[in-house]
Amino acid sequence: MPHEKNVNGIAYAGEQKPALKVSGVRPLRDHRLWVRFNTG
Repeated sequence: MPHEKNVNGIAYAGEQKPALKVSGVRPLRDHRLWVRFNTG
């Protein structure tokens, strides 16, 4: 039987992944943004 977890009434199957977070943002030309995430 697969592993199941219930968080705030939502059932998740499998292992929980680490949260994705923004670790840096820089402005670029033409109204673009350079975004760095905590995944490297």
